[in-house]
Amino acid sequence: MSNTDNYQEFLRGNPEGIKPIYTINKKILSAYGRKFTSDKETINDAVSNAFVRLLGQIGTFKTPKHIQNYLYMAVREYLRKENKIARWTDSLQEREENTADPFALEKIDDFDLDRLVALKEAKLRQKLEQLPRHRREDFRAYYYESKSIEQIARERRRSQDAVRRNIKLAAIILDKYLNDKGLGRIRLFLLFPFF
Repeated sequence: MSNTDNYQEFLRGNPEGIKPIYTINKKILSAYGRKFTSDKETINDAVSNAFVRLLGQIGTFKTPKHIQNYLYMAVREYLRKENKIARWTDSLQEREENTADPFALEKIDDFDLDRLVALKEAKLRQKLEQLPRHRREDFRAYYYESKSIEQIARERRRSQDAVRRNIKLAAIILDKYLNDKGLGRIRLFLLFPFF
């Protein structure tokens, strides 16, 4: 079986096709991860996360090269994010050590976190109102009302693909908007398993 044959099942949309891709790429991605960190556990988490994300993207790739590029990108993003979190945690610990009352810092951080979450939610809802009606309604039903794709499609008398596409496009637009505003990102691959 050639290297390209290993990818064909996944390219056809079969989730079982991810197994040979994992076998082929695990060591390569782990070696790539060592460029960013020496922590083996974090690297393993990044590789696992990359394959979870890949599975969510099933059917969207055209060639094995696209899959490989996606895996590299997913590992790189995860490790960069982890490095930022580690630096932020170290900074927070340093501030805590230099503060006479460690509980005072904790109160400030909790308050700031609550404000950030409230601000992010307000901005998300504000931007959501600017989206086209179908996209806005489908996203609201999925994200806020926890309805399934099937339920939304049935209620709105649209195909599941149309609903899925509306939610995906809304999520991408909202994610980019929040990121541009410096408010973080929507975790697309966790909230939207069909990505």
